[in-house]
Amino acid sequence: MKQILFLLAALAAALPSLALDAPIRTQEMLSPVYSIEKKYRSMEGPSSFQKVYLGDREKPELLWITGVRTEMVGEDGSTPQLPELMCHVNVDLDSVKHQKLFGATRWVSTRFMTLSQGMLDARFPEGFAFPIASNEPLTVYTQVLNHNIENPHIKVRHRVTFTYVRDRDLQKPLKALINVGASGTVLIPQEPASMTASAAMPVKDAGGAHGMSCLMAPRAPNAAGMAGDYTDPQGHHLTGHWVVPPGRQVNHSDVTWFMSLPFDTKLHFAAMHLHPFAESIELRDVTANKVLFKANAQNPAKG
Repeated sequence: MKQILFLLAALAAALPSLALDAPIRTQEMLSPVYSIEKKYRSMEGPSSFQKVYLGDREKPELLWITGVRTEMVGEDGSTPQLPELMCHVNVDLDSVKHQKLFGATRWVSTRFMTLSQGMLDARFPEGFAFPIASNEPLTVYTQVLNHNIENPHIKVRHRVTFTYVRDRDLQKPLKALINVGASGTVLIPQEPASMTASAAMPVKDAGGAHGMSCLMAPRAPNAAGMAGDYTDPQGHHLTGHWVVPPGRQVNHSDVTWFMSLPFDTKLHFAAMHLHPFAESIELRDVTANKVLFKANAQNPAKG
């Protein structure tokens, strides 16, 4: 799976970026204790969902999220553990409630943030933050992993920390961000009609214009229930979790429909999520023939 979560300025003519002048508040949550007893393939380690509210749920107020981080800790909730035991953390919004509370005129993406190995701490640029009400829930999905340790018998937890400010504490306004996601996808080969349509679509090397990827691959067998399947506006059935055979694979995906941006805007923060052995992921403006964002992943030399 290749996925990028973007945070963009909500308005092209928004207020200028201003330094934060309010006290930063933190709120921690601990995942359940996970017992790691063997090696796991990606997406197969122990996991759970938890609901979190920032601030006072009973007295609703406007808050501004400035960052999210996670740490691997022991059963006691404080002793540091190996970061390689971390698979990922997903923080999701109740998109319908968020849209109603803020009167958003566009659909709000459910995924607010994904943290994964190599990126355990996400902090937004100074002067920018994501607005949220203290009475709207966040759903936090935590999962652990073990690719390398034989007979581990380790008990671990995620300690997830949110940083935010109260709107009432601000002396100057912040610039609001919106969350937009995009996922690299391939055609599911069990769809003959999709394969036929895709085969006629031109796909060129990086730097050239391209349409939807014509790469076809079987869905990852352990991707069931991972919400990684999609249908594009043309009715093609796609998946964001697929089997990569030995060798090198390069894939291009049209994410214009995925991001569905209703206006010109600017990218201020991006987080990527790649599975083991992936090398890089980039967002390209094919009209301008320009790379907007590229992230490289460095895999361990062994294991």
